[in-house]
Amino acid sequence: MEDDEKFPVQTYNSKELANRLKISTKTLRKWVAKHKKAIGPRIGNFYTPKQVKTIIEKVGKPISLLLFFAAKIYGDGDVGESKK
Repeated sequence: MEDDEKFPVQTYNSKELANRLKISTKTLRKWVAKHKKAIGPRIGNFYTPKQVKTIIEKVGKPISLLLFFAAKIYGDGDVGESKK
């Protein structure tokens, strides 16, 4: 993947991972809770690289999250077009 340079899969704590995903820690906790079975328990306060990879697969990388929310706001059409 080309984006791996921008988003290294490594050990993160919740705050670091939320910052990387450009979301709040509260949002991260909610999303992780939805996929708890696939992600598994943290090791202390940290997510392992394997867990981080699973989280990225489940919730997406930052750019895909931005596009997802833009599509929700502007509808299924062109992201640049506003609803009237």
